Amino acid sequence: MRKEVFLTITAVIILGIVLFFMMQNTRYESNLLICKHTENNLKITYTQLTEEQTISFEKNGQASKRLSLSRVEKNSIQFEYKSSKYKLNLNRLNIIETLNGEISIYACQLRKFKM
Repeated sequence: MRKEVFLTITAVIILGIVLFFMMQNTRYESNLLICKHTENNLKITYTQLTEEQTISFEKNGQASKRLSLSRVEKNSIQFEYKSSKYKLNLNRLNIIETLNGEISIYACQLRKFKM
């Protein structure tokens, strides 16, 4: 009886360790930011935030555009679309849009998908 209990406990521990490492090593990750302001809505999709990467940007339900990042810092990124400049703060989950000297602040929600 003790041998079966020992084997069962060992199998559960090994399975737990394997599952833990599988969850830590993702093959694919996608992040979706949904940001809202009184007049506008933004959707930003990205996999990684490095200067070589691009993001998918959608404003007010228009067609999605691929944009290059102009500046990447530890917890923020900056990019431009048409005549607007955007700064995304990943700690506060907000976006500051600057258009012709006017500033709009968007509150965002982050949805992560890992596989």
